[in-house]
Formats: sequence, C-alpha cells, structure tokens
Amino acid sequence: MKKKLFKLRDEARKLGADFAEFRFVEKNITNIQLQDKKIDKLDTGNVFGMGIRVLYDGAWGFASTNSDKDSDIKQCLLDALEIAKIVSRNRKEKIILAKAPAVEGEVEIPVKINPRNVSLKEKIKMLRQHESVVISKAKDYLANLRIFYHDLYHTETLCNTYGTFLKQSFCLNKIYVFVVTQDGNIRQSGLRFTGRVGGYEVMKEIDPEKFSIHAATDALDLLTAKPPKAGAFPTILDPSLVGLFVHEAFGHNAEADLVQGGDSIIKGKVGDQIASPLVTIIDDGSIPETHGHYIFDSEGVPAQKTILIENGVLKGFMYNLQTAGAAGTTSTGNGRSQDHRFPPIVRQSVTYMLPGDTKEEDLYKDIDEGVYLKGFGGGYVDTSRGQFTFNANRAWMIKNGKLAEPLRDVCVSGLTLETLSNIEAIGNVLHINEPGTCGKDGQGMPVDNGGPMVRVSKMVIGGQE
Repeated sequence: MKKKLFKLRDEARKLGADFAEFRFVEKNITNIQLQDKKIDKLDTGNVFGMGIRVLYDGAWGFASTNSDKDSDIKQCLLDALEIAKIVSRNRKEKIILAKAPAVEGEVEIPVKINPRNVSLKEKIKMLRQHESVVISKAKDYLANLRIFYHDLYHTETLCNTYGTFLKQSFCLNKIYVFVVTQDGNIRQSGLRFTGRVGGYEVMKEIDPEKFSIHAATDALDLLTAKPPKAGAFPTILDPSLVGLFVHEAFGHNAEADLVQGGDSIIKGKVGDQIASPLVTIIDDGSIPETHGHYIFDSEGVPAQKTILIENGVLKGFMYNLQTAGAAGTTSTGNGRSQDHRFPPIVRQSVTYMLPGDTKEEDLYKDIDEGVYLKGFGGGYVDTSRGQFTFNANRAWMIKNGKLAEPLRDVCVSGLTLETLSNIEAIGNVLHINEPGTCGKDGQGMPVDNGGPMVRVSKMVIGGQE
C-alpha cells in the first residue's frame, strides 16, 4: 500500500496538483438491534475504498472508489483533478491551505478484546441480559423495548504531498437501551447509553443490573410525574444537558467553516466576553477512553486541546487545513472524515465545559422555586440564529433549596449567548460520557461531550399548565 500511495502522490505532482491527499479506509462494522424480544436488525460487514482530494489552482476536486485496482484508483485521481480544474475556472476566492508538519508512522489505540474476535452469539447473549433486567423491572407496564449495539474497527491510511504517510487504527463500542412504558393513555420513555473508543471490554465493564435498570426506572417513574407549569425559572442542568448544550448550541458555532461561511453567531467576536466569567469550554480529541478520541485527524494533524471560551472570553475556533489557511493560522486537528467517501471537514471531537468550585449539593441553595433537568430526550438547534429547544428525559421542581415533585414532558428553550451569560454557578465535578454520532454535511462522526452540573439564573421552561 505504501508503494502504491507514493506512486499516486508523485503522479499527482506531475499532473500539476498544488496539493494531493490519498486516504485508504477499511472498516469492519457490526450492528445488532433487539426489539420486543426479537432480533430486529443484524448486519455485519466490511467497507473499504480510496478517497482522493486534489487542490488545483485554488479549487478542490474530490473523488472516491471502492475498488483496489490500480487502474480504477488512477482514474479516481484523474477524476478528482478534472473536477478541481472545472471548479477553479469559476472560483473567484482561491483556497489556501495551512501548512502542517509531515508525519510518518503507524499508530493504533490499543484494545483488550477485539470485537471482531467475539461471536455474534456472545454479543446477542449480552443484549439478552440487558433485556431481562428491563422486563423484570417494567413488568406489565412495558410497551416497547429497543436495545442497540454497535462496534466498529476503523483503519485509515493517509498519504499527502506534505510528506505525510500515516496508518492509524481505532475501535469503538457502544450500547443504547430505550424503554417505553404505558399506563392507560400515558406513555413515557427512559434511555441509557454508553460507549467509547476501545474493544469489547467496554461491554464487559457494564453491569446490566446497574445500567439498563435505570432506563426502566426512569420510564416507570415518569408515568406518575406531573407536567410542569410554563414560565422562566432558575434552572440546574445535569452534565448530559450541559454537554448537549456545549456541543449543539455552542460547539457548532465554533466550527471555523460555519464561522467563515457567515452561519455562526460568534463570527467576529474573538476576544469578546460572550459568557459568564465562570465559563471555560474546550474541545479535545486527545482524551483517552472517550467516544470522540483519536490520535491524528484525517489530515494527519494531531488531536489536541483547543480552548474555545476561557473565563467567558471567546478565544478561537476549531480548524482544519482549509479553514486555518483562510484564517492565517494552523489547524487544530479537527479535520475529520467519516470514511473514504467523504473529504475531511471541520468536526468537533470531545467538547466539554470545565468544572467550577461549587459543590453539587450547594447548587440548589437559595433557589425558592426552580427546575432541575436531567438527561436528553430530543431537541432542536438553530445555530445561525443562536436558538435552541431541548427536551429533558427527567426533571424535578426545586422548592426552598431542595428537590421536590418529579415532572414529565419538560422542554427548555433559549438563546445560546444569553444562556452562557446567565450561568451563575458551576459544579466541581466533571462528567464526560455522552457518546453520540454527530451529523454534518452527510457525514456521521463519533463524538463525546459533557461537563459539570450548572446553574442558570433563568431559563424558559415549557409545560402544559
């Protein structure tokens, strides 16, 4: 493969490419879904192919192939070059790439148990254990149970005209347990999910009695909870909702391609105070044992800690080579691609808020009437307008500084920058375990997020009273 890629790189130079990048990707994937005591979905297979990106006269051309034949790959290069030439004729603003040091070598995030060596039978048996726990807990109230398992072994070989030749591999495992209960006309749900970069040992570490039972418990408890009254209240967000807010409401606004495209509410605000002085937000794909961890991005730039907000002040954005070149800076290692079928674009990795110095139990003090929100149950974000609406999986009223009656069907909405400015206390414990797949431009990438518990002076709570 190395000889083949070097030959392609030399050919691209001869053909006049200003920059060329070749990525060969191999993926082994398993998906199993257990629904209502049946194996609803089961697929496992391999995906491989070559993606070629060429910069010619300030314009990109990209093409991919699922073939490993030399003739097909050569044609893929010619197609990418031809696309770049056509685009360059009509492109007024030329693309300038940031420079990046050449990287050579082979890296792999170690695993203890390769999921490819674990039988489907054993994986299904594991799901059945989670199923048994939920059925035993929910009993006759169980209306629907869906358990989803996913594992991925991903290898990417990168060669570019900067001199980089890099082969990197990683594996990830995750599980989702979704429970729906019903009592008369009332239906409620509970969700638990976990996962990270690592082997099948991730599943071995999970005790169904301490994991899936929480999804069933939530779905049962919500049957007797009351809808909230609508209004603006002091609000405490648990780490899952803080992580969701940091990723969806703020994080996408800090991706440099959205900023440079005019679709971000924080364009032109670097150096400005855009949040409470208590707030520091970071993106860092180098954190081990998270769902968004990687060693190098898809452009060969190391994953790194990028401070986005520090003490309330906007410090910068997340960049890939193209957006960094446009900004006259360096890539932050956020150029990520789902696989060979897509070019690298700016993506978040592990985005989180730093903890503060307030004990979690002290966050409730001095709240005469407020709301505590826990767990994500869906939502909507408009990054260009800085608006969001999130549904909480669980919620409780806060009265006289203590948790009171449970609530159901609770949503919270607001403006991103206003909410950041209204943060008045931050808990002292950091939680990062919100594995998800972030969609952008047709690509899905593994990400993680989190934070501490946070108190916001006022948020709009939606209810039915």
